[in-house]
Amino acid sequence: MQTAIHMTRLELYNLVWSTPTSQLSKTLGYSDVGIAKICRKHKIPCPPRGYWAKKQAGQTPWQIPLPDPANNSVIELRVPNMNHVETPKEQTKVDRPPIKVAESLRSCHSFITLVNQELQGAETNDNGILVLPKERVLDVRVSKGSLRRALLLFDAILKTCEASSYTVDRGPTVTIQDAKIPFGIVERLETKQEQPKEHDLDGHYDFGYNRINRKQVPSGRLELFIDQSGMYWAHGCRFTWRDGKKPLEQRLNSFMDGLEDLAVRMRAHLEEEQRKAEQRRVEELRRQEEARQRAEKRAKYDAERARVEQLRQQARCWKEADDLRRFIDAVKRMHGAIEPGSEIAQWLDWATQQADRLDPLRPSPPSTFDEKIEEVKNEQSNRRPW
Repeated sequence: MQTAIHMTRLELYNLVWSTPTSQLSKTLGYSDVGIAKICRKHKIPCPPRGYWAKKQAGQTPWQIPLPDPANNSVIELRVPNMNHVETPKEQTKVDRPPIKVAESLRSCHSFITLVNQELQGAETNDNGILVLPKERVLDVRVSKGSLRRALLLFDAILKTCEASSYTVDRGPTVTIQDAKIPFGIVERLETKQEQPKEHDLDGHYDFGYNRINRKQVPSGRLELFIDQSGMYWAHGCRFTWRDGKKPLEQRLNSFMDGLEDLAVRMRAHLEEEQRKAEQRRVEELRRQEEARQRAEKRAKYDAERARVEQLRQQARCWKEADDLRRFIDAVKRMHGAIEPGSEIAQWLDWATQQADRLDPLRPSPPSTFDEKIEEVKNEQSNRRPW
């Protein structure tokens, strides 16, 4: 049998750098090679050869830092159970003497007393089976003639459950080590044929086969049942015990074994569901961590791309500014001596300012482009129609 241990990447890193793998292998159930494979898979550095000898000699060897410490994903380790643990069946199964059914309802279980009082005056359905109240104490679906026997069987079962330290609730349900199991007693029906009365020759005539009346009536044969037959995980368990070669009074031990076997299966199913839920939780954490890492990498990538694009834009502006200055110098050489305040002098000053505005290495002079122009609403739309 295996159990699962969950630890973060940082926790495993601290563990392998604080404890030699020869000791970890006994705790985690992995070999030295297995621990190294897990660390390699999650990019966790392991101590090099001679590291623990230097530590034992009193030295302080260099410890390789954990790469990408922001990646602190959860790691699942399958750890074999070193010690023998009783199986659920061994823990649940109870050795008991043959269960005896009382001869009378005196000193019966309190549930039996309540049901006996409720059903003494109860009505029956078309098949002669007692109609149970909505808030029933016990699931006993029998005829009036079989009620006493059914209650005696129930009384023996309920007392045996409580003697085995099982909790019994209304319904009834028995709780065996956190597994709640409903059960009950039902009387099987049989088909009874009735011959019709003598036929009236003056009326409508029916052939003999069609004239035979068939009716479902109580058979007196009882059946104990466990109400868990629809569960896929309970395949292979037994759910019914009927009167046959042996009456139910001699099959109560088998019925109790069936309850305990189903409790084992139910508990194993619940543990498996919990294990799967934990596995889904860990997997969801892993997906969230991977999504966070991808988002972080994407943000870094976008930020770096924006910086590179800004750099390239600045280089383009710088080159364009340099081209403008060379053009301005060519204009100056073409005109020769330029009088201050002349039209060409004003143009050269303006062109130089534009080159400085483009150049990312120089302060940008003020420009008309820096001024904001307020949008003016169309006066025609605000005029009144009169």
